[in-house]
Amino acid sequence: MSNYFRTMNYRPKFIIGFILGALLFGTSAYAVGAANTPATGYVMCVGLKTTAVYYPAKLKCPVNTKMLVLGAQGKTGATGPAGAAGGDNTAAVRAAISKIDPAVYSISCGDQKGAAWGVDVIVSAQAKAKGFQGSLITQYSLVKDCVGKTMTVSQGGVDMGGALWSWDEKIDLALLHTLKPVKTLVAASVKPVKGDQVIAIGNAINGKNSVSTGVVSNLDSSGLYTNAPMGIGYRGAPLIDMRGELVGTVATLDIGSARAILPKSLCVSIISCPASSYFLAWQA
Repeated sequence: MSNYFRTMNYRPKFIIGFILGALLFGTSAYAVGAANTPATGYVMCVGLKTTAVYYPAKLKCPVNTKMLVLGAQGKTGATGPAGAAGGDNTAAVRAAISKIDPAVYSISCGDQKGAAWGVDVIVSAQAKAKGFQGSLITQYSLVKDCVGKTMTVSQGGVDMGGALWSWDEKIDLALLHTLKPVKTLVAASVKPVKGDQVIAIGNAINGKNSVSTGVVSNLDSSGLYTNAPMGIGYRGAPLIDMRGELVGTVATLDIGSARAILPKSLCVSIISCPASSYFLAWQA
């Protein structure tokens, strides 16, 4: 077989060489004197003054051509301290927590205690007339007994003043308004998948925010499931990813598992969401 060919006459071989080299063997170093084979890598040479593409017998191009390295089998790399076996990601977890902790609030409705998170929505004129400035999302089951009654919304011992404003019993979500402005969270722009690490911040210790971590166990139209351990103080709490973005609102708690309501569920009846809303960035 000739050592040279032109693109138009041998296009299939060029494509096979490209795919095998790029996908199977990566883009590592090569030996110039080695044979031009899958084991050593594929090299193509393009003419500097023509459109011809050449396939040399060795990993070396003829005069007046330019080398195109399409793939070669590289050496085995060393395993890093945070390689495939995992590593300490404490710093990343702390960074995510510090980002969202200011937007998480403690909720008390009678003897029910849980959490809520700040949401960036326009407060209606009717609500503003009553002095409300901020908005929170929580689990409806947590605050259903406070319809028309006083509930406690606080953060760091500061009473935010809160009232149940609207809700969806079927979805189990509720919108609260506060007399003071609140910090808000942003919904995740990237869909979580099984195995992704998640963090929940709830009201578990004397009205102060408490943290629990785990991974995504499952994700379907009914919600996001995680193995992060949580007590009843986590109802209504935000579940976030490692970017510090919301992936769900904690609702159902079970032994060794918890279900979070997906962000898109807010757009059913709790808030009005345009098509570009970050709450609709992904579906289960």
